[in-house]
Amino acid sequence: MRIYKHNFKNDGKRQESLKWYCDVRVGGKRFRLPLFESKPQSQTFANKIGDLIAAKSGGETPGVALQEWVNQQSPKMQERFAQWGLISAARVAGRSSLTVHLDDWRAALLAGGTGQKQSALVHQRAKRVFNEAGFRSLSEITANRTMTIIGALQTVVHKRNPKTDKIELTQIGKASAFGKLHHLRACKQFTKWAYRSDRLADDPLQHLELKNVRVETPRRALSTDEITYLLAYVETAPERWNVSGHERALVYELALSTGLRKEEIASLKRTSFDFKRLTVKIKAEHTKNKKPALLPVKAALMDRIKAHLSSKLPTAKAFNVPDKAALVLQRDLAESRQQWIDAVKDEPEEHQARHDNDFLKIVTHRGKADFHSLRHTFGTLLAESGVHPKVAMDLMRHSDINLTLALYTHSNDDRQAAAIDGLPDFETVKEEPKIQSIG
Repeated sequence: MRIYKHNFKNDGKRQESLKWYCDVRVGGKRFRLPLFESKPQSQTFANKIGDLIAAKSGGETPGVALQEWVNQQSPKMQERFAQWGLISAARVAGRSSLTVHLDDWRAALLAGGTGQKQSALVHQRAKRVFNEAGFRSLSEITANRTMTIIGALQTVVHKRNPKTDKIELTQIGKASAFGKLHHLRACKQFTKWAYRSDRLADDPLQHLELKNVRVETPRRALSTDEITYLLAYVETAPERWNVSGHERALVYELALSTGLRKEEIASLKRTSFDFKRLTVKIKAEHTKNKKPALLPVKAALMDRIKAHLSSKLPTAKAFNVPDKAALVLQRDLAESRQQWIDAVKDEPEEHQARHDNDFLKIVTHRGKADFHSLRHTFGTLLAESGVHPKVAMDLMRHSDINLTLALYTHSNDDRQAAAIDGLPDFETVKEEPKIQSIG
């Protein structure tokens, strides 16, 4: 790009400017830009602008070195680049307070269909880490500092201060590995969004990961016997959280038979069900992958759902699903287990045997039962019924077959034992093996 001295008249005399200039031509428009008194410095600067124009014209993203050069320029110069269309206006906003960007990110999550609760949660996690790291702007975010803060995270809870009698956030010990992973994911999600929205020249957290993180208390699937006993008990159980036992039983059975998540069931209306085709439809805004879903429902269950909805308006919610559905299910599990144990209270040996058994326990050696465990159970039952993995993947609405196989197919101990029992008993083979000659 050519640079030149600007000529002008002063008291009738023609003079030459001290600074060098260059003409920036973008989109058919010409902009005159004053540079520096040094010709080499001015030429280098003009060449960089030429590189930006070339990248813009070719529809390419400027290289990392060129983007870093842009970041080094003054806010006023970056505003000029944005006005000329060489960089995005969002890029200029990258110098704003980090709090502003975090709020913009949360708004983007909501606009993209992420729920209010989830948006607030990931926003709070990322904000906490960045605040503890002392970051005040996007340019201050570094991988090393982020990992240092996450590694030292403490678990905080709302607790009443006995001195002030006020509810305050209180640290109660080191955060779990899984808690740290959640915070890292939130931070990475934010910087990835900032990079893609052109607020960052690159993603400083892209390669961060926490290795060997395991879920300390994995979810467990329920056995067929547990499901049968639980549903029979809940059907006549008392109302809980303004939900009758009969309605809770329907919700549990629907989750067990379709793999629907709590939020998806809560979104259903009478019009979501097609009683002729025996299907249930979930709108895209209510699914985890933001895609609409159409799932089959067993005829007998659909008849019970139809009877339940007979007195409801078409637009009314099909089921009353409490926010604390996991606690409701765990309460039902605990009470049905107690009923099962008390049924043989007059038989000491059997009573003790049932007390020691894991039947209907919330937490066992296999994991913990909560509402999402019903979806795990659905996947496990599909596998145990011999359903082809691809069909199970479609019913579970997974994008990766490995997720279907690894996360939702909990093996049954009895089936494992039966499989081992079916292997040959090698010790009963007393004869020497006969080796056949070839040829």
